[in-house]
This record gives sequence, structure tokens and C-alpha cells, in this order.
Amino acid sequence: MVDLTGTNNLASIGLRCSRLTQIAPKTGPNHDSGATDSSSSDSVCYSMWGIPTNIQNPYSQLSSQILNFLYPPNEAIDPTLTGMNLYFSPDNTKDFVDQYTHFHEHVPILHPGTFRVMEAHPGLAACMCCIGACYSNRVVLSDVQEMMDALWTAMERDCRIFSEESLHDAGVAEVTKSSIEELQAVLLTSILHFGNGTSQQRHRALQIIPMVAAQSRRLGLPGVSSDPSIFSVLHHPEVDGQYDLKSDQFDWLAWTEQELRIRLMHAIFMLDAFLELFFNVHAQFDPSEVHLPLPCDDAAWNASTADNCASALGLNGDEMAQSVNPHGTRRAAQPELHLVRQVLLDDGWQIKFGSTNSLGKTILGVTMIAIIRLSQKVGSLNYLHTGDGLPSLDWIVPYDGSSQPIDPAISDEAHHGMDTRTFVMLLSALDKLQKSWNDDAPTQTALCESGTRVSREGIFLPVISRHILLNPGFADLEQDDEDQYVASYKALKRVGASLSQTPDEVQEAITQFGEKEYILDLARIFRPLPPP
Repeated sequence: MVDLTGTNNLASIGLRCSRLTQIAPKTGPNHDSGATDSSSSDSVCYSMWGIPTNIQNPYSQLSSQILNFLYPPNEAIDPTLTGMNLYFSPDNTKDFVDQYTHFHEHVPILHPGTFRVMEAHPGLAACMCCIGACYSNRVVLSDVQEMMDALWTAMERDCRIFSEESLHDAGVAEVTKSSIEELQAVLLTSILHFGNGTSQQRHRALQIIPMVAAQSRRLGLPGVSSDPSIFSVLHHPEVDGQYDLKSDQFDWLAWTEQELRIRLMHAIFMLDAFLELFFNVHAQFDPSEVHLPLPCDDAAWNASTADNCASALGLNGDEMAQSVNPHGTRRAAQPELHLVRQVLLDDGWQIKFGSTNSLGKTILGVTMIAIIRLSQKVGSLNYLHTGDGLPSLDWIVPYDGSSQPIDPAISDEAHHGMDTRTFVMLLSALDKLQKSWNDDAPTQTALCESGTRVSREGIFLPVISRHILLNPGFADLEQDDEDQYVASYKALKRVGASLSQTPDEVQEAITQFGEKEYILDLARIFRPLPPP
């Protein structure tokens, strides 16, 4: 796994020095260079992440595409970044792409069934490799950080949405495959920087988050798209939960494109909420801003064919759905985030057993953290407009009103500055979410043990949220961002340590310049899951 000391052994140093000058001639970035003549043929078979099996040495080609992206034509190469030829060798590239799957199990924003890494934006392919490198034993932390520097430089140069000018470019506002992949790349690069970056790398990623938020709004991601080319009735649900849709009418590609945008927006919102918490910076999104369904079940998202996906969604009948999706909700359409949020904050209703999957409940946990943090600042929930009546929903049941007791003295101190009704509503919402986790645990715990679960730590979020609600100043330092970042992480890990069987600590690493850094380590945050 990643060497957190950042120190290389002598053999590794010698190998690197012997190959640093082996820089291949570059013909310049070519974002379409991954497409082969037969890539669109139905007869072509693809391995994981869309590597075609009908061409020789595909990873040599992918390596060249990434290096073309990192090394612009007719420009001098930064001497500090000349090691990319070694890091992105064909063998390393293959290993990094394979290792990315560990991260995908926790952050599934790419669609395995249709994603073609050799045809994707090269910045996204390079980012996947950098993330995969965090799980690889072929490189150490300092190598990954060098790769991150080269990636960031190339992204700044070559991604249109990286520039503020693009916000005023009507062409960029159109939701295209390229614009979505660029935003995916910028988001994943930012996550990588917060997980494995130095303090300087984290700081530059923090500065780009307002641009990520602005671009997501520009592309209309906080709401379901009305674009006819990706219209999916399952993402525009009827309130009674009934759908007159047969599997042979199911447009898998349109459904996939809409689901992909939904997952991307949820990931952006979750990152924003965590950055507000860890760095105590202004959140870019109001919790009431996102009006999207929760993500579909894993079995549907990971399905390799339209028919398998339709079966996982229940479009081929209950028996088939149970067979291919035994641990999921088997719902054709997931509950919408803003409605689930409203149910949690309503004293009369609760989420019905089996109506939300683990990833959906994880998103709800992060949403509750965002709601709590904002409510602690403004003093109430009035900004959420929680008084509106609920429509008829097939995924809610009456709530009995029971909740966990709290020490009255603690509660008086905890909701200082927050009105009592808001405090009670938030506490009740967390109890409801915890109950939902507990009710679904028998099915979804089995899924965790199968090695295919994406968010096993999400079950701890209600308890962590409760701690934040009861302790508004749990990590307030009012110092610089970096001190706040470390203090917040340590404070939350003290809570998590009593819950998890594998508690972590903030890792101390020594940079190549001899400076102490605090590193979260992506491979520890999003741990490799055991094989099935």
C-alpha cells in the first residue's frame, strides 16, 4: 500500500533516474485518440473500464494518450514533471486502472457498463490512474503527489470548465459527454488532492470548488435534465410510484446518462458538505437546492447489459429482480432527495423499510450534516420550507414518534442560538435515519460482506451527525484552513473510533523537502473491499 513516509528505497531511486530521460516524442493532446476504427462495433468485447480486447497492447495506447495530455506540444517540459513517462508506463497504467476499482466501489460515479477509458477525456483517464496509484504498490506517496502536480497543470491548460471565462461561454453550458467528463475529472482530481495531497495541493483544490459548483449549476445538474435525448421516465417519477414501463421499452443508454448526472451531482454536493465541515469554509450549496432522485441500486448501476439493468430495476418482474438484485431495493425509481429530507423532518412520517439503499442513506447522512451545520449558523430550519405538505408516496409509513433520550443539560447548551423546535426536529430526523439503517441492516449487511458494497461506513453518519448537533463547536479553531482541517478530522475520528473496528488516525508524512504534512490517505478513507 502507499508508503506514507514518502521515502523511496535505493533500487526504486536508481530505476527512476535511469528512465527519467526516456521521454517519448509527443504529437500534442488529442482527446479523440482513444477511439479505434472498430470501437463502435457491437462485436467488440470490452474488459473492465472499457478496454477493448480486439487490439494489441491497449495499455501502451492508453499510456501514450495520457502522456500526450500531460506533455503539450512545442513546450518545454517542467524538469520536476519529467518522471511521468516512468509513472505512466504501460504496465503501471494497467495496474492503476485496475486499482481504480477499489475507489469506484465507494464513489461509483463512472458507469462500468458503458465507460470507455480509451475514448474518454484523457484528463479523466489520467485522474483514474492517479487515484488507482494510491492503491498500488508500484509507487509511493511522493510519486503520486508528483503525478497530481502534472495532472493539475494539464487540467488547468486543457479543461475548459477549469476557467472562469467558460461560465460565460454558451457552448460550455451545453451538457455534452465532454463537459460531463471534464467535470468528473475535476471533481475526482479535487477528491484526490484532499485525500493524498500536501497542504499546498489541498489549498489549490479548495480554491477550485466554487468553480465546480458554478459549473454544475451552469450545466443544470442540481435538477433532473429535461433534455429529450436522455429523458428517462424512471427519473421523473409519478408520485404514486406506479410505472407503466416494460423492459422492452426501457432506454438503457438514456437512463444511464441521466443516472450518471445524478450521481455526479450527489458527489459534488457531498464533497461540498465535507469541505464545509473539515475546513469551516462557506458551503457552495444550500441543502434544499438539490432536487434529484437518490442513486439506483448497485445491481442496476453495475449491470453490463440493458436487460440485466431492467431486471435489477424490477421491470422484468419480482422473481427476476430478486434473483439479480437480492440486496437492493429493487425499485424502478428511487425516492427524491428533497422529499426524503422533508419526510425525515416531518414528525408524522418515516421512510418505509427497504425503500432506500445504502448509498442513498449515506447521501442522506451527509445531507443531515449539511442541514445541521447551516441550521447552527442561521438558527432555524425556515430556509428549507419544511411546512409544505407531502404528496402521496409509496415509500413512507406513519412514524411512532419515539427517539433516543438526551441529557437535558446537554441539549440546552447544544441548541444555544438554535430555536428549540429546530433542534428537536433535527434530533428526530437523525433517529429516523438511524432506524432506517437498522431496519435494512440484515439485507444490506449481507451485501457489505459480499465485497460489493460501496459505502459501508455510512451507517455511522447518524451518530456523527448527532455529535455535531450536540457539540456545535467540536473543532472550531478560527485559525487557518489547514489547522481547521486537521482538528476537524481528529475530532471526528475520536467519535468514529468508538464505532469502527478499524479506526484511523491522521497520517503524518515527511515530504521530500523534510516538512511534516498531514495526509488522510485515499486508500484508508476508501478502503479496498475484500474479495467476494
